[in-house]
Amino acid sequence: MLRSLVGSEMCIRDSSITVRLASLQALHALVDALPHDCLFIYRRQVVQTLGRHDKGVDDKVRSVRAAAVDCRSAWYRVQALE
Repeated sequence: MLRSLVGSEMCIRDSSITVRLASLQALHALVDALPHDCLFIYRRQVVQTLGRHDKGVDDKVRSVRAAAVDCRSAWYRVQALE
């Protein structure tokens, strides 16, 4: 599930605003729903994808950018258990 959310269908410019927002909300919800040790292996990929040009935090739509910033912040807090 994570791979499909982070993959090519997550924030493609041609996809609808609703799809992009739903993907970002789902990614954000996973941070609270799953243990961090399960998510940590995806942390780098998610954070990098959200920061790419024309995706996530660089989207043209303000509501998508805001959701991407919230989602990226949540994923930055994911830490490995030591």
